[in-house]
Formats: sequence, structure tokens, C-alpha cells
Amino acid sequence: MPDYFRILDVPEDASTEEIRARYKQLVRIFHPDRYGTEADKGFVQQKLQEINTAYRALMNPESRKQVVREVRLLPQPVVFPDHLQFEHIPRSTTEKKTFQVGNVGDAPKNFDIQYSEPDSWYRITAGRRVYPSKPFPMEFTVEVNSEGMRRNQEHVGYVNFVMDDVVAQAKVSMSVGIPWSLNNIPLKMIAAMGTIVMLLSIGIGIALSTVIVNNRVAHPVEPVAGQQMAQQVEAVMSTTAEPLLSTSDGSESTAAPSVGTQQELSIIVPDTAKVSVRSGTSIESEILGLLVEGSVVPAVGRTSDSSWLLIRLPDSRVAWVFADAVHVDRSRLSQLPIANVVNP
Repeated sequence: MPDYFRILDVPEDASTEEIRARYKQLVRIFHPDRYGTEADKGFVQQKLQEINTAYRALMNPESRKQVVREVRLLPQPVVFPDHLQFEHIPRSTTEKKTFQVGNVGDAPKNFDIQYSEPDSWYRITAGRRVYPSKPFPMEFTVEVNSEGMRRNQEHVGYVNFVMDDVVAQAKVSMSVGIPWSLNNIPLKMIAAMGTIVMLLSIGIGIALSTVIVNNRVAHPVEPVAGQQMAQQVEAVMSTTAEPLLSTSDGSESTAAPSVGTQQELSIIVPDTAKVSVRSGTSIESEILGLLVEGSVVPAVGRTSDSSWLLIRLPDSRVAWVFADAVHVDRSRLSQLPIANVVNP
């Protein structure tokens, strides 16, 4: 059985409230609508499945007891810090840093150290017990050698600490060469460069504002082929908003002018990726379309925790977007009415 406490990064004595809070935090971090490439989306989808499985197991009292019993049967190595960074190392020199390896599980029968790149540019040169009477934690010294390493490139390696087949991994990274500096550039040249950069920034800002406001607002949604644009949203506004209307096919639709007409807030889609619009406040809700890069649409409602925003599309329909996937003035989110949603 996997160590669900480690997956959610909570202690064994964590309360249900602490587990629930950590779960919500991880879901926000690994929400697929925040990632642009298919490879990233595939990774976070798999990560979310692990997180959801761990959350269900730890929120059930009986399954949580079973998890605790099985986890305690194995050692649990931990490394701190789990990433040693050696930045801007001069060529043909060595540097050292230390980290500690502890054990929060049962005592291990075997302990081993493995390198991802044997006989490479990094190695452990020393190790000692932090407390002479206890086997763990142990402090290890890592030495890196920049001789023959390429400049202006990050070199990465890993050290695995294995306790009875349970692995904790430490990352070691190094960059070689002194970073570029302004110290030797004449002040007149720096001033001229600053003026040029400022003028370019002003011009680019004006051009982008014109494109965003005049060209993208009229057509912000890119349809998704093969999907029915049926509304599953049922917004019950705390203000005087009218109820949702029912369509002829039994799905729910909205009377667009009645949803949040008194409180609207513009959101902007980042220029780096499209953003999905969904029928509900879940990553499993149907995708109704895609907001193209740089488009601007009004927000007319929100969930109670402001993690999802209800937006109005150009054809007067409404849909949900994940708040962290768009640009929005968060200081004004509280002005939007709260919409209760029934997820499909």
C-alpha cells in the first residue's frame, strides 16, 4: 500500500481538517487548467489521481488505520534539504555543502547510498551521526567538482538513500561560470540602454492593450469540436439574480442578463496558453470551449472560496473557469456574488 501520508505531505496524527486543507491546496497546485502542454497535463492528471486516492483513504477511519499499520512496518527515510544548489561555480574548483538524512519509520535493517551518475562531478565525501547514541539523523557532505564542466548550463544529479528498499532522493545541481555583470559597462551606455528599454516597453504595452481590447474581446472563445454546449450550471445568487431557465432537452441554461448584472469584473487570459471553460467547478466537468490567449471576458459570479469564476460568454451563455488560470484583480473578487453550482 502506498504511503498516503507522504503523498499528501501530512503527519500521521494530522486531523481531518488538516488533511482536507492540504488536499485543497494540492488540488489547486496540480490543477490541469494551469498547465499548457499535453505532457504537463498528463503528469498532473496522474498526480491528481494519487492525491484523490490518498485523500479518500485517509478520510475514512478504517482505511486510515490500515494505512498507519502498514506504513509503520517500513522505515521512512527523509532528506533535508532535498535539493543542494551550487550556483555560478568557477571552473576547475570544488565546493561542499551538507544535508541530513533521517528516519521517521521503523528501524532499517539495511542502509545504502546510490548515485544516478557513478564516478561523476559530485560525490559524498563524509558522513557522521548527528547524535552519537542514535543511528539517525546522519549528516552527509557533498562535494562538487567543476573541472571540465560546460559553462552556462545546469548540471543535475541525484543521490538515493535506500532503507530496506524504501528510497529518499536528494537532488544536486550545479551551474558553472560567473554570471554576467554590469560592473564594467560605462554609465552612459547603461543610461542609454535603460532609455531604449523604457521606450520599447511603453510601445509594446500600448500595442498589446490595443490588440487585447479591440481584437480579442469580440471572439474570445474557441469551440471544442464534437462536444455539446449544454449548460450544467445552476447559479443561485445571494443577490436579486433570477433563477436558471430550463431548456427543451432538460439541460439547464441561464437567462444571461439576470446573472450578476450589477457586479462584473473583467478577467484576462494569459498570452501563454488557452484556458478551458467548463460546465461546473470540477476538472471532471464538461469542457464547453477554450478561451484563446489574450482574450478578455467579464466575470459575473464566483464560488465561496473564489477558486472558480463564473464568466459570461459573447453569446450570453455562462461558464466556469479556474481562477488561478487567468489574470484577475483579486482585491475585487469579494464584490462578485457567490454562485452555488451543481456539478455534472
